[in-house]
Amino acid sequence: MKKLSQVIAATLGLAVLATTTSTPAQAAVINFDSLPSETTVTNQYPEVTFSSEPGFEVAAFPVAAFYGSSSPNVIAVRNLNGSLDANRNLFVDFSQAVNNLSFLVVGNNTNGSSALIDIFTTTGFAGQVNLVTDGNVLSPDLINLASFTNITRISINSITDVGGIGYDDFKFEVSSATSVPEPATLFGLFTIAAFAVSSLKGRNVAIK
Repeated sequence: MKKLSQVIAATLGLAVLATTTSTPAQAAVINFDSLPSETTVTNQYPEVTFSSEPGFEVAAFPVAAFYGSSSPNVIAVRNLNGSLDANRNLFVDFSQAVNNLSFLVVGNNTNGSSALIDIFTTTGFAGQVNLVTDGNVLSPDLINLASFTNITRISINSITDVGGIGYDDFKFEVSSATSVPEPATLFGLFTIAAFAVSSLKGRNVAIK
């Protein structure tokens, strides 16, 4: 059984063709496949920013074909010297609140809980769930957070999988925003409405 670190080490240096993924209307799919190998992944996508703990960064590695996710790339955490350290925290911050969030976990060797996911929404901390994997390193595990709405951030932490885990194919829908008038605007609307009613009453009096 090969660990994520072994697969990445064996694959780097090979030329892999990038592919593109079309996304459904009103939805976003981020698969990292247009990025060059070993690119540091931060804010390349306007909808989301990826980061890790101080002294570590997120990078793209062309090993997706080995794990069954969209080729060529997955992402994992490495230190600033370039060495893979996929047991480090992954932070995913969204520029706008999202719904129906899901993603794939790859390279897992654990049958059960591999990590914890802290979920934050527009109202703050919304809860913590287990990141559950099946222990089949050759098959990606779908993590579905659709039960949470208006997600603004997730933190994947306390990773216990031997060799660490990688990620791919983040899918989500941007939450539709509802515009709420400011109090001053409401006051202005009420003033206009009152003026209109008063004018109509005045006209009725004049007609009589």
